[in-house]
Amino acid sequence: MKHTSRPSWYSRLYHRITHTKLARTDIIAFFSALLLITLIRNDFVLIMIYLLTYPYLILTGRRHHIKFLALSSILSLIWITLAKDQYGYNKEMLFIFGFPLFPLLTWAAGLFAAYMAYSYLARNISHDRHYHRGGVFLATYWPMLIFFETAGYHLADIKNTATSMYTGLPLCDCMHAPWWMKLAYFSLGPIYFGLCMAIQKKK
Repeated sequence: MKHTSRPSWYSRLYHRITHTKLARTDIIAFFSALLLITLIRNDFVLIMIYLLTYPYLILTGRRHHIKFLALSSILSLIWITLAKDQYGYNKEMLFIFGFPLFPLLTWAAGLFAAYMAYSYLARNISHDRHYHRGGVFLATYWPMLIFFETAGYHLADIKNTATSMYTGLPLCDCMHAPWWMKLAYFSLGPIYFGLCMAIQKKK
């Protein structure tokens, strides 16, 4: 019996509908997590979000994204290993073997969230050049970074007392840290994206 393939328009429509449903599911999950952070202790919520992200990706048919979450976790661990003495908070936060869990999980989840947001936008890019995609990622990552740093500092009252003596960014008055930490914050995203692209290229 001869197999008849579905027409290309059907395939495009099916993938568009699937991606739209996933986007809605991700948005609901994202805002549910933000709501929990306002109700429950911040680091406890982050632990729960991080651990649940793995089965969430599997259940939504995106097992292939787990490697990008693992990569963001490794990069976050390297950064916190180098800068763990620069973190101390005005709220009670968990430390394990001297490692502050809040920034560790925030960077792991935050980098991955930026990549997921980029992946939705990247589907509409006609060019496959890395610098086009890199520009889209930076246009996603940098505003997200500034927004969440501002919201965390001013709305959630999460302040890093270990570096509070430093001047924050102009206008938003967030990211009170020495210049090299600010540089690292803006650089971690591009580094992570470059590693993700290298992994994809090996497929």
